[in-house]
Amino acid sequence: MSDRPLFIRPEAKQDLGEARAWYDQQQEGLGSEFLAKVYERFEEIEQSPQHYAAGYHGVRAANVDRFPYIVRFAEINSRIEVIAVHHGSRNPSEWRRRAGN
Repeated sequence: MSDRPLFIRPEAKQDLGEARAWYDQQQEGLGSEFLAKVYERFEEIEQSPQHYAAGYHGVRAANVDRFPYIVRFAEINSRIEVIAVHHGSRNPSEWRRRAGN
């Protein structure tokens, strides 16, 4: 169990807002379901960040249940930072650029 708090970077918050809006356009309430699944994953990440394998620049990836999205996060200093929440088929250059910051 981790004692590090979860911090969602502004860019990741923007990712969430855009995805939620898109899902709400597809079906009423689907955006809320998407956010609920993402926040469930956030809780799991906060409890056990080491459960997810480290990859590029130490960034870990956690798939979102039911939706084709991936939460990218890293343990930085005294907290867990969510770097991006992106569609799995999206070009990884954006979150990789963020990871370099």
